[in-house]
Amino acid sequence: LFEQQELVTVRRPHASDEVVANLAKYNSTILSADYLHDADQVRAAAMHDLKAVHRCKEAGTVLTLSECTPQPLVGTDFVAQVSLWLKHGYILDRSDLELDTADEAETLNRLRERNRKWFDEQCATLNEELRTKFYWYREESADNAKLRDEAVAAVDKMMKGFHGAALSRLVESGVFWKFPGKGAMLVEAQADQAMQRCKETLDGTRRHMEGWTASHRATKATPAQELFKKLEAEAPKPTGGLSYKLVAEDSSCFSNAGGAGDIHRLHLGNGMTLEACAEAVSKKCECGRGFEHDKGNDGYCGCGMAGTPNTDCTESDDDFSYGSARYIMFNPACLNQQSEARKRALEQANAAAGGEDGGGALPAAVVKDYDAPKKRRQVCFDVYD
Repeated sequence: LFEQQELVTVRRPHASDEVVANLAKYNSTILSADYLHDADQVRAAAMHDLKAVHRCKEAGTVLTLSECTPQPLVGTDFVAQVSLWLKHGYILDRSDLELDTADEAETLNRLRERNRKWFDEQCATLNEELRTKFYWYREESADNAKLRDEAVAAVDKMMKGFHGAALSRLVESGVFWKFPGKGAMLVEAQADQAMQRCKETLDGTRRHMEGWTASHRATKATPAQELFKKLEAEAPKPTGGLSYKLVAEDSSCFSNAGGAGDIHRLHLGNGMTLEACAEAVSKKCECGRGFEHDKGNDGYCGCGMAGTPNTDCTESDDDFSYGSARYIMFNPACLNQQSEARKRALEQANAAAGGEDGGGALPAAVVKDYDAPKKRRQVCFDVYD
């Protein structure tokens, strides 16, 4: 970094330790003149012949320092240049792997751990790529089937390149120059193991997504009310508890109403079990029948907003949320509370009409009319400023 190194003595800024500990509270006039002079010396020594990282503007020839017109390297150009220097061995990767005090076994163990993390990152990227492509090409058609096959072949080909990529990374590291034979053998063995693990992961993802696409198509082909009636018939009969049923896996209550954003979903919190989530939804009167729970995402719980097209979490039927599960609830406590409140209001109105004692019972016709099934209506109205 520097053409020469200098040892500069720096004296204490003040005789009082309090000033040192609380330097920002004091004006510079309190600091000794000797300290300020020393600070200037430190600054001059640090900036001596210091230049920005640059390349010479004159390309295609080797120049001396006096002949070079400096052109600063910034951003991606600087990163690319450093990568090139590493690749050709002009500079070595002086990471914690090359500590002078590290013995051979310790260095190789650190290399093993670093490689393992790198292999896992590469496999996770391929896994996400495969999952995304299956979602893009989820509809059933000859073209989409071909594209899904091509996606499987592409990630398989990239996975088989683990050997070459890992060896290239090793050559760029100083470990290769210290332990070339053992380093290469370690990388080869790790690459074989990583490929086997990754192949099992990718095969599992492919099977999972094939099952999801088939289930997704079947769900879309079934009218929502027909599906919910079927689920309600299959749901266990409540014995004082809540009754709900799984509608779809890898699905959520996300809604993008007319491109306005996720406005028809309520977020109820994290860190919940499925049972706790269902209980929270049941008591939240703003929730509709549909709700979601994502155990892998810190126990996330959400629901569709009642009185909107997303009340059953069906507004976005093409939604894919890996790991999340969508449910439908058949006996939320909030509906029972609302029913009781409406009955009490009717009783009070009837009592007021029947006499001062307030003890008049509801006429049978009123009770029958209240208990009769109600049709769902949509009411439209305009709002003006």
